[in-house]
Amino acid sequence: MKKLMIIILTVLLCAFPVVHASEITEREENLDFLYETLKGSHPNIFYSTSEKEFIEKKAEIKKNVNEKSNVEYVLDLQSLVAMVNDSHTNVNIGHALKDVHIYPFSIRHIETWVLDVIETEYEEYLGWEIVDLNGYDMETVKNKMATIISHDNDVWLQRQLRQFINVKEILDYVGIIKDDELEITVKKENQEKTIYLHTVDTSADMVDVVYLAQKRIQEPKTTKDKSKIYFSMPLDGNVYYIQYNACQEDKNLPMETFSLNVQKDLESNDYQTVVIDLRNNTGGSDGVIMPLLYVLTEYQNNNDVEIVGLIGENTFSSATINAMMIKEMGGILMGTYSGGSVDHYGAVNQFQLPQLNIQVGHSTKYIEIDSLFDSGIPYGIEPIKPDIIMEQTYDDYMQGIDTAVHYIENNSGKLQAREDKNLYISRGRLAYLLHEISLENNESLEYAKETPKDIFFFTYYEEASRWAVKNNIIVGKSSNVFAPSDLLTREELAVVLDRFVSYLNMEPAEKQQLSYKDEKDISIWAKDSVEKIVNMGYLELESEKFNPKGNTTIEKVESILENIKENK
Repeated sequence: MKKLMIIILTVLLCAFPVVHASEITEREENLDFLYETLKGSHPNIFYSTSEKEFIEKKAEIKKNVNEKSNVEYVLDLQSLVAMVNDSHTNVNIGHALKDVHIYPFSIRHIETWVLDVIETEYEEYLGWEIVDLNGYDMETVKNKMATIISHDNDVWLQRQLRQFINVKEILDYVGIIKDDELEITVKKENQEKTIYLHTVDTSADMVDVVYLAQKRIQEPKTTKDKSKIYFSMPLDGNVYYIQYNACQEDKNLPMETFSLNVQKDLESNDYQTVVIDLRNNTGGSDGVIMPLLYVLTEYQNNNDVEIVGLIGENTFSSATINAMMIKEMGGILMGTYSGGSVDHYGAVNQFQLPQLNIQVGHSTKYIEIDSLFDSGIPYGIEPIKPDIIMEQTYDDYMQGIDTAVHYIENNSGKLQAREDKNLYISRGRLAYLLHEISLENNESLEYAKETPKDIFFFTYYEEASRWAVKNNIIVGKSSNVFAPSDLLTREELAVVLDRFVSYLNMEPAEKQQLSYKDEKDISIWAKDSVEKIVNMGYLELESEKFNPKGNTTIEKVESILENIKENK
């Protein structure tokens, strides 16, 4: 058995049913202040919810303000903020309210929702699948809780659900319970059981509970080390493992020192795979990791090695950006969908409600990863999809096996990234493909000394961009700006292909008179290149149209380049 100090991570609530007239005025003022300040401070609270809906919600709260307890009022404020659909924007009520009533249980998602913590009376049901709470299945529970949980994707909603699920006042607010008793129906194989729980007052401080983790045969060595921000170790002769738990500097082990230690380890052995574990990293500052990425980039350039980033529902905010950096290195992402969205609102600031000791955190800018990284092109405000989806299995969990890491150990050197070749070609990707062809010709290539200022040193196309600029094959959009994630139009592609075939000293085809129905739409600077490349058969007309402003898929461009290689 184990004693559990009941700590509610995000909400501490207390209820005082008597509301005086002065409090009503203060409540209305706080509500107005919250809405107007949020509207003026957040980049765009209306990006997914209309202003009309916000005004209607605010009016609904104000209409019933004198009927609400303090608990309900604060949750009303959070429900208004949750309509922004921004995981970084929340009413921070944890420090302001107290004396909650909780149910002594917790849940965990391992393939499905299972009972993770329970009072000792029901110990035998640990790990059983949760069928419903008070008759509501877990999907319905999640949808009800979504009204008060700030989230911009479903993965983060699921993650945050665990933090709220045992608070009586919240369950009552969203309509899951009406009295003190909570019924939890669980099942295992063909058995089904209903557990009846009653609340525990936090003033009691302690309650006897048992954890599912206590039933495991052992803990894997890759379990989160709560005492360390980052650490590293070899898992075997082929796999080197780095755990990165927060995007912040360890005062006792600066990132530069840690990275040099990693470099020494890597140089002492011929590793096939380097793993960066971001599964427990909820963010901080995305730049802290740069010294480590520098070491890994150098090692990657000089060795045949896989870089694998592990992600999951706790991978959030700056850690999501770091995961995209790994992808931009040409790395492989494995695990489950990230809790953080690729494009997202962030850079949090705070303000305080005037009559309440409550802080409101809010985003101050919109971060578009696809403007920075080629790998961000397929995404909007949505979680990262791993190249290899690898969910922790229940059986492995109980055996003390890290499912994803176990898979890596058994497949080191054979892992492959997921690639959607139906996406349109970007400038960075095209530079990389053209550079690869040039390398195959064993030519002595020339490179610009400086990397374009908008290309990070760790990107898979960094060297290719310097080659493309030096040889005037893909020129910058302005002085020292390459715009690697910009998509090429067909006329831009024609110009680049024209320069490339000239670079390869390929003779143009015999000139034929071509007729385009959309010739007037072709830019003057592209006309000669379009005519040449169409004549050579690398770009085709469709219904006598060239479609100069359209885009071309990666698959199509790769096919064009294969034709160029064959004709060289």
